[in-house]
Amino acid sequence: MDRRSGQIGRIHRLMWGVVGSVLLTVALGGYWFTQVVAQLGTAARQERVQLLALEAAVGEAMAELSEQTQEWKDILLRGHDPVLREKHQHAFEAHALSLGAELVSVQHAARELGLDTDDIAEFSRQHQALMTDYRAALTLFDPKNPLSFRLVDQRVQGRDRLLRDGLRREREKLEVQIAAREQRLSERGVLGQQWLKLGALAAFLPLLSLWFFWQVYRALREIVLSDARIRAIYQAIGDAVLVADMQGRVESINATAQKLLGWREGEARGRLISEVFELYDVHHQQRVESPAESVLRDGCPIPMSNGMMLRRRDGSELAVEDSAAPVRDEHGQAVGVVMVFHDVSKRYALLAELRAARAQFETLFEQLPEGVLLFDENLAVIMHNREAARLLEYSSKETLQLRVFDIEAMDDQAAIVARREKLQQTGRDDFESRYRTRSGRLLEVDVSVQVVQLPDGRIAFQTLFRDITEQKQAALQIEHLAYHDQLTGLPNRRLLHDRLSHAISSAVRRDAQLAVIYLDLDHFKDVNDSLGHGTGDALLQVVAERLLGCIRADDTLARMGGDEFVLMLNDLNDADSASTAAEKIMHELSRPVCIGGDELRITPSLGISLCPGDGRDADELLKYADAALYQAKQQGRATYRFYTQALHDQSVERVQLERLLRHALERHEFELYYQPQVDLRDGRIIGCEALIRWNHPGMGQVSPGRFIPIAEHSGLIIDIGNWVMQEACRQPKRWHDQGRDIKVSFNVSARQFMRPAELMQSLKAALAESGVDATRMEVELTESLLLDPQGMGEVLHEIRALGIQLALDDFGTGYSSLSYLRRFPINILKIDQSFVSDADNNPDDAEMVKTIIGMAHNLRMSVVAEGIETEAHRALLAMQGCRVGQGYHYSRPVPAEEFSRLLQRGSG
Repeated sequence: MDRRSGQIGRIHRLMWGVVGSVLLTVALGGYWFTQVVAQLGTAARQERVQLLALEAAVGEAMAELSEQTQEWKDILLRGHDPVLREKHQHAFEAHALSLGAELVSVQHAARELGLDTDDIAEFSRQHQALMTDYRAALTLFDPKNPLSFRLVDQRVQGRDRLLRDGLRREREKLEVQIAAREQRLSERGVLGQQWLKLGALAAFLPLLSLWFFWQVYRALREIVLSDARIRAIYQAIGDAVLVADMQGRVESINATAQKLLGWREGEARGRLISEVFELYDVHHQQRVESPAESVLRDGCPIPMSNGMMLRRRDGSELAVEDSAAPVRDEHGQAVGVVMVFHDVSKRYALLAELRAARAQFETLFEQLPEGVLLFDENLAVIMHNREAARLLEYSSKETLQLRVFDIEAMDDQAAIVARREKLQQTGRDDFESRYRTRSGRLLEVDVSVQVVQLPDGRIAFQTLFRDITEQKQAALQIEHLAYHDQLTGLPNRRLLHDRLSHAISSAVRRDAQLAVIYLDLDHFKDVNDSLGHGTGDALLQVVAERLLGCIRADDTLARMGGDEFVLMLNDLNDADSASTAAEKIMHELSRPVCIGGDELRITPSLGISLCPGDGRDADELLKYADAALYQAKQQGRATYRFYTQALHDQSVERVQLERLLRHALERHEFELYYQPQVDLRDGRIIGCEALIRWNHPGMGQVSPGRFIPIAEHSGLIIDIGNWVMQEACRQPKRWHDQGRDIKVSFNVSARQFMRPAELMQSLKAALAESGVDATRMEVELTESLLLDPQGMGEVLHEIRALGIQLALDDFGTGYSSLSYLRRFPINILKIDQSFVSDADNNPDDAEMVKTIIGMAHNLRMSVVAEGIETEAHRALLAMQGCRVGQGYHYSRPVPAEEFSRLLQRGSG
């Protein structure tokens, strides 16, 4: 402003010089000077200002078009939300109205300058057509279809670009016109020089006038350029600016003020400030005087202030900060007022969010499930939450008087120093510690400490802690359970493996020996099935106690699960030491056990592997001992076996067979063979027993003695047994359809009887699917199943209710008693072949056979003798009253087709 005042003073002095010169020059020089000053002064400034205003209006129209296009994109992108879509659609329409008004303003300004307005009128028509297309396209928008916005956008894609390019070309054309007008002003200066030359020809004094005028011209040009720069800066200012005269009427508002007020500069010019700038108090909603009006009244500047609400022309409101100051001329006289203001709505909203966030933080801080303590640099508590005081059993006031050493119960100074060093290095540390409460109780706590900076710049330690006392106790219990058997308290498989691995490493280093004894209780399942799992668990506990009495303190006894135990014996002299230990174990476990009034006798089977002789790996030693155990069970149980290479080969074979068994059913490798059951009096075939065979494509026919134990052990016997049941029911139905009624018996495994519901479901399904008469079917079961009278009685009666007969297989070799035979619905007793095979030579066996036959007749049961291989066997059995038998004397088990031929020969 000072520079501009100096320029104006200089112009005044030059003008007076020109006036003096003109008085002395001729009339021609005076006339020329007047024309030049008038042209270069008022006309040039007004015309240039109007062109700049027109250019700015075109720029505003382009900006409104960009805003309108952005709102259109927001409508499409947020169209799935009805609230956002409506918000952006209102903004879209508002920008459209504003753009239309801008185009009308541009057309009016161009007409005042005498410019061609056809292009501008065409812009208005293009905008109206564009709005029509927008609204038509918007009717196709489907908020539920995520892809519909693409279809809508394609309908108007590129249409706004035509209007934007046209406005840009118009703006460029205006810039060219402004440059051309400046060129003409220069040309007029040349013309002025010619006029001065003519004046010089007329008189000497016009030369002096020409010099003065040239100085005035340069000063005016600087003023014009300076005004243009000031105007550009004025319009580019981010804050809103309003300039008014001393009467309080608006002279000018910049572009930002136009947006905030909702008034265009031309509309606001000449109006009172109070009409354009309506200010209200935020708290009381009362109209207040604007700072510009206060300056006009008092003449004192008003600094930036807030807490006011501006009501815009459209009635909407926004929060503003404003200030005002008087405008003074070069003499210091007030000639107007300028007011600066800006929108602080976002700041107010942010402050409101911050206040809400602070309140939420304070609420969360107090409601945190963890205790929170804030320590200052002296390790004194300066802040805490409710949970911290509760856990430490102090009041809030008492908590604020604590120091960290009043709480921390650890005596490990090295650990405390290490924590401090870590905090200094990383600013954070997480650890477990112990805190002492007011009552002296110790809390196991999980602590997280972080270095923070307080608002005043001080360093503090933010400490979060939670009580993990119960968790620690539970963890210790869980850790114990993870490595120990819950029933016996012995180490489990995991702990055994860990100890065994360490023991192997130690034995190898010291060139010592150790033994792994794998132990299994013989027929333990019978105890569970007959006396219940409670008795079985009690028996396992007794076994564990006796086994602990058989080992040394540095040995390990572990329960692997079920009735399996493993003993690890360290520092043995030789294999004989392992044998001695095994015999001691067998002796201890063979002693009677009294549980609940029942006297139980149980024997163990043991498998032994040695380190380093058999292996130096824990898994290998366990696997080899298990293989030796399997061999002990195969060789009659109640014994022990050492691992050998032959056992390894058998174990490998067992694993291989189990793998092949899993695919045998899918590949239809099983087949039923049928052994005739014959009337011993006349030799007629009256029935048969179905026996499974496995026809493997590589191994040929695999003996049932090889794969049935493996199937039982692996659980595959369930699926295999169901297949046998289905096929055994289908075959007699086929024979019946051929006119032959043959009774078929088949074996059901103990594992199937352990699942009575599934067994009955499978049995009923097999009968229904085959359509066989249930009275032609016979189920064979072993004597060991009768040891559980409560569990077996119900399922056996259900089977009999279907019409199926029940046969007790291998009678005389198991544990059944006469009371069981009376209680169960058994129809048939099958004499085991071990009695029949030597009955013609051994009087004891002959007497046993006779006794079984007589007992069966007394119990009204039928008798079937197995293992008849000679005519002498047949004659002896027939003489003793046995009517039905089977054995190689009549036929080996044969496939169904061959059995059909036997039936044909028998009937022929």
